[in-house]
Parts: sequence; C-alpha cells; structure tokens
Amino acid sequence: MIKRLSSDDVRRFEAICASLSLPLSESGDSIGTFNEKRVHRAIKRFISEDESSYEIKVGSAVADVLSGGIIYEIQTSSFRPLTKKVAAYLAEAKNEIRIIHPIVVKNRIVRLDTSTGEVLRTRTMNMKRTARDILPELIYLSDHLKNPRLCFDVYLIETEERRYSDTVYRYRKKGRRDSEVFPVTIREIISLETTDDFLALLPDSIKERAKRGESFTAAEFSRESGLLGRDAYLALGALTAIGILESRKDGRKAAAFKFI
Repeated sequence: MIKRLSSDDVRRFEAICASLSLPLSESGDSIGTFNEKRVHRAIKRFISEDESSYEIKVGSAVADVLSGGIIYEIQTSSFRPLTKKVAAYLAEAKNEIRIIHPIVVKNRIVRLDTSTGEVLRTRTMNMKRTARDILPELIYLSDHLKNPRLCFDVYLIETEERRYSDTVYRYRKKGRRDSEVFPVTIREIISLETTDDFLALLPDSIKERAKRGESFTAAEFSRESGLLGRDAYLALGALTAIGILESRKDGRKAAAFKFI
C-alpha cells in the first residue's frame, strides 16, 4: 500500500535533511561518522520530533522510537541484527512494531577537494532499486512474518554522496579519501501490512501466472523480478514464510513455486 505523502510531508523531510547537511567543520564530526546514521537520524526525526520518544526501553530491548504506542525500528541495511530484537518485542510487549527500511533510488555523487571544498566533479546515479528489494531481508524475520503486529514501511529516498579527494589526485580514484552520505528528499512510503501489500511487490508476469494457477522456478522468478542469485532465493523463502507461496520439488527437477 502506497502512503500518500503531502507536499508538507516532503518539505518537512527535506528540511530535516538540510539540517543534517552541515559541513564537517560546523558539525564537529569526523569524516564518515554519519554515513548511514544521517539517514537513520533523518527518518527518526520524520517519525517523531519529540526527542523523549527516542531510544525507549521496551522489555529487554531498546526501541529507536516509541510513539503513539507503536515501536519503530529503522534498519538501513541487513535485517539480520533485528532477529532477536523483534522476537523480544513480540514476546514481551503488545505494541505494533513497524520496521522502517530506506531504499536509495537516486544518488548524486559530488567529488570535493578536501582542503578547499571545491567541487571537482558531479555525477547522478539512478539506482534501479524498488520496494521489492526489501524481500530478501525479510528472511531473517521469517518466524514472525505472519504476526499481524509486525509491519514494514519502505522509504524510497534520494541521497547525495560527498566524496573527498586531494587536489593533486582530483581525476584519479586514488585521490578518494572518504565519503559522507546525506539524505536529500523522499519520494514514497510503501507500507507492507497485509498479504495483498506483499503481492503488490511482485512482477505482473508472476501475478498473471498465479491467476492461471501456474508454477514457476527460482530462475524464472529471478529473471522477472530483477532479484539476482541468492537474493531471489531469500525472497522466495520469505514469500513462502508469509504464506503467499508454496514450494514443490519433483525428483531432480528444480523446485517450483506456486501461489497458495
């Protein structure tokens, strides 16, 4: 389900991002300190501007944000570290749990001179990523995916990556020292709460097979979804754990998956 973001929502997110874009000399932080943490911090403030709602102990775990009775966990990379934490929340509390997963869909790379701050080069990269990229990560929470208290929000965001170089090496990769990643804006929030929400992430060609009652292999799913190699298998495992797919293997033939 796509959440409608108002123009005010987008402006508020961008204002938060701008406040986190101070130069190193003004922020007092070292290069690289906030790579993913800046994104994490921006989303935390977007969820709640009340700092008293941050880092709240819930049972044996500490929530990134506890607001309106909802536990928010912001995970910018692998979901593996969340396995025990989510299990603890579900066992020890009665709150709804929302996992926030930002996905960068556009990144502007700016190469800067370390000493002067001069912009040496810029380049924009469209990342070819979608909300579907959350599917492989869900495997780490497969034991809990059917629990109605566990939901997910995918934030599709744009970032700016500032890479620092010595002037003498301005046209060589050797000159790159380090980089900082700054969130810039938000495009969409896609909420995954029901089976239909997860189904909406699948390619139309795969959903058409479901309507016809046809099965498909992992290789076919990979080709249609754009999830390659191990990611395709992890995604299929997660979809099976949710209860959308079932796996069938016939002798030495590759496993086939079919919608339940």
